[in-house]
Amino acid sequence: WLGRLRASTQELREFEQTPVDWISKWSGLPPGTPPFESVLVYEHEPPGVAMRALGAAWARRNLHRFQRTDSAVTLAVHGGPALSVDLVFDTRIFSSNTMRAAADHLVTLLQGFLDRPDSQLFRVNMLTAADRRLTTELNQAAVARFPQDLCAHQLFEQQARRTPAKAALEFPGGSVSYEELNHRANRLAAHFRAEGVGPEDLVAIAMEPSVETIVAILAALKAGAAFLPIDPHLPVERRRSMLADANPRLSLPEDLPSPASLAQRSSDNLPNIASQANAAYAIYTSGSTGTPKAVVALHRGLVNHTLAACAVYGVTENDRRLQFASVGSDFFIAELFNYLSSGATLVLGWNRGGAVKDFLRYLDEKFITITGVPSAWWHEWVAAMEHGELPAPRSLRAVIIGMEKANPRALRSWNSSIEEKIRLFNAYGPTETSLTATVYEGGTSAWEGDAFVPIGRPLANTRVYVLSHDGSQLPAGIAGELYIGGAGVARGYLNSPEQTARRFVKGPFSEDPESRLYATGDIVFLLPDGNLVFLGRADRQVKIRGQRVELEEIEVALAAHSAIRQSAVILRGTENQRVLTAFYTIHEGLAPSPPELRTHLARTLPEHMIPAVFEPLADMPMTPSGKVDRQTLELREVGQAPKPAHPLSPAEERLAAMWMEALGVRPVSPDDHFFNLGGDSLRATILFTILEAALGRPVPSDTLLRAPTLSRMAAVIGEMEAYGEERAVIALRTGTRIPFCCLPGAEESPYYFWGLARSLGKDQPFYLVRDPRRMRDRGVYTVEESAQYLVQRLRAFQTSGPYILGGHCYGGIVAFEMARQMIAQGQNVALVVLLDVATPGYPKVFRHWREYLRHAAQFAILHPRAVFKESGTHLRFLGKLFLRRVSTSAWRASMSAGLKKSLPPEVLQPTQTNRRAGFSYRPRTLACDVIHYLSEIPGMSTRILPDARLGWGDFVSGRYKTCRTAGNAVTLCQEPNVGELGAHLRTVLDEWNR
Repeated sequence: WLGRLRASTQELREFEQTPVDWISKWSGLPPGTPPFESVLVYEHEPPGVAMRALGAAWARRNLHRFQRTDSAVTLAVHGGPALSVDLVFDTRIFSSNTMRAAADHLVTLLQGFLDRPDSQLFRVNMLTAADRRLTTELNQAAVARFPQDLCAHQLFEQQARRTPAKAALEFPGGSVSYEELNHRANRLAAHFRAEGVGPEDLVAIAMEPSVETIVAILAALKAGAAFLPIDPHLPVERRRSMLADANPRLSLPEDLPSPASLAQRSSDNLPNIASQANAAYAIYTSGSTGTPKAVVALHRGLVNHTLAACAVYGVTENDRRLQFASVGSDFFIAELFNYLSSGATLVLGWNRGGAVKDFLRYLDEKFITITGVPSAWWHEWVAAMEHGELPAPRSLRAVIIGMEKANPRALRSWNSSIEEKIRLFNAYGPTETSLTATVYEGGTSAWEGDAFVPIGRPLANTRVYVLSHDGSQLPAGIAGELYIGGAGVARGYLNSPEQTARRFVKGPFSEDPESRLYATGDIVFLLPDGNLVFLGRADRQVKIRGQRVELEEIEVALAAHSAIRQSAVILRGTENQRVLTAFYTIHEGLAPSPPELRTHLARTLPEHMIPAVFEPLADMPMTPSGKVDRQTLELREVGQAPKPAHPLSPAEERLAAMWMEALGVRPVSPDDHFFNLGGDSLRATILFTILEAALGRPVPSDTLLRAPTLSRMAAVIGEMEAYGEERAVIALRTGTRIPFCCLPGAEESPYYFWGLARSLGKDQPFYLVRDPRRMRDRGVYTVEESAQYLVQRLRAFQTSGPYILGGHCYGGIVAFEMARQMIAQGQNVALVVLLDVATPGYPKVFRHWREYLRHAAQFAILHPRAVFKESGTHLRFLGKLFLRRVSTSAWRASMSAGLKKSLPPEVLQPTQTNRRAGFSYRPRTLACDVIHYLSEIPGMSTRILPDARLGWGDFVSGRYKTCRTAGNAVTLCQEPNVGELGAHLRTVLDEWNR
């Protein structure tokens, strides 16, 4: 090799006298730009020997060498009698420590040439003893002793015995204790066992994050099986293909037993029949072959992560963790066991479609102490903080980010705003390594700076190696592929031994013959202090909204369209504003539109994998080797929207620039729809941040619902700037039928009604009705006051009846009172639709505490254990009934005034005051028809009545009908449950439109 290198160098010597400034001129570089990043200078003889050989006066001169270079690095080498090496570097770019390490590597490499002259080149090592020691010490420091005989659900059972009465889960309207959660999971697990479920079986769970979902996960593990979480929002065809591939023993919610049959099962812990070597869960990820693939993780990895992550984050019984992620991601699993095994409370119910300001307000209202968010979401959080309008929640002590590369500029801004009040953790971990492999805490590395945010050191019992393409270990500072070993390494891919063998390789650094390493495909380098830095991917895998996406899968799905001849998908844009762009060529005579292609992909791909931009090409650019030239595509100007036929107004031009910045697409036409351009909840958050900064005032979070096109949004913003008042009634859909006027719940973002409005049909008007005062001035309003205000606003919008009113949760209570007031005014109210609305003043139908005791006694005879278990709840209800009986309005007013004086204004949050207002409301008889939709999974524990929400019937003099619908109080308006609700409600509305 050295001989060939010398020969090729000799061939170039005829050009060696070319002046460097000539080369700079010929290269076309700007004046003053060095033509080379690094320079190698080699002279066989030392300069002094060559000079003195000239004779005469030269022979008597003393020569001193002075090195100077315009390049970042120059390596000057001089031969015999002893090799002399000078390393000259720019101190603005490199530190002395870095270059000293480089010099050590060079010496080691040269010594390897001498020691093994006949060796193959790739076997000559440049690792020093210090390099080997760094990796060894890094991995040894991660060794910890954890139980070898427990499974993840047993860690939860131990915690349930320690803190049985403590709240394990909190959801809108209630909570579930550790003991109750354990008993419910035991009953369902007993049913699973009776159905033949056991170790290595899969239980598929396609449900929204809820109490029932977590019960099902625990039950699957207790039965000895593994759970397979599937996002219920995925396209039906994609869910079908996953289930066909996984072939689960049971599939929920379809195979959930009835509450009556579960009540007969034992609530005791089942004997554990699984081991740490058994499968604990499986998760589907995007696949490069065109179909998703499932990773099978073991109990060993789940237990290790649970105990190790709790130690890193310092989780205790005092913590309240927000449940943020959707089912189907490993992020969701990481939110469960770390906290349910430590006595913390997991808070459910956050609407992921909300804006950053709603998110921070929710953290404050729920007294969240620790939360995790994708890095992209955190970037928007930081951007909102930079405007000075969103202070950090007071209760928050720690934030965990991850799933995407963190922006160092955002970290600097975070540090200056937070001032170490909140610990920030940057977590990294492929699905194949059980949730989390490395963690970095902000501010703990001297190398944290302008260029990167480290991904940290390995979690306990995790080993990390940075290897070259030939499998040799690389020193600190040199980029290579990250390989991960240890307790968290998964078993492999379900039904795919070839892919498993390719990515899970034998570990060369362990004496254990069973040891394996997972080849992540991530390019990283090791810092001298042992922290890892993520640089990018070795393949075409990308991260979109924290989700792993193989671009090949999108290309395969796009090519399945009959009109597509060739396709290529790339991720374009800046680091924080990147969008998927699809390039394609078509068969002659066919011209599919972007909406048609988007609809085609939506049948099989999740929403985050559908490109925002579709760009047709006459011919696909190709490389000389016959592959798609993706570099050419990245440089190509694109824009799926045609230039507008008419000039944009000044307001539209200003708004279009904001849309393009938020969406990363161009150009934008007046009739373009935000969500059809690739918009989603995160892009909406970005847009609102930009809008509020430009306008200098908050923008209502429902603006995109009522004005999803550019022209309509420009008009709405112009109206808002002119009149300054937010609308109380928003038409989500218009048509010729009787409008359906619906009120959202107290804690809900109005975006969640979008699916219900669409499911009712294009010709059914749907009006969103909400009190804009509640979030604007954070005032306290009774149900009667809110109803009176909204009746005036609704009648100004819809001047005459018939009216059809509806409401979800607290909104249903206000809708009921609105209908009563309108009828009293002589208005025609045809129907009131209640969407899982609890009657105020639980327990609903009891007027006196003595009456409650009589029912409690009858119930206790039949269900003594249930009454004893919930004795605290019964006592609280009895106290409320008793106080209600003896209280007076003056007493209530004085107590309310005293409460306001004793608590700071910011503590009296809207959700708390609305809940208090709803409880104090006393319904009066309503003289019209009422239909009440009750979710199949109410999320309430059994008290005295089978379903106390049925108390509404006592206050309706017209027809009162109840209907069951899929989901729970939170998810009945979400996919896939909203389709069933919308279909039934459509038939009801048809009767009133005949």
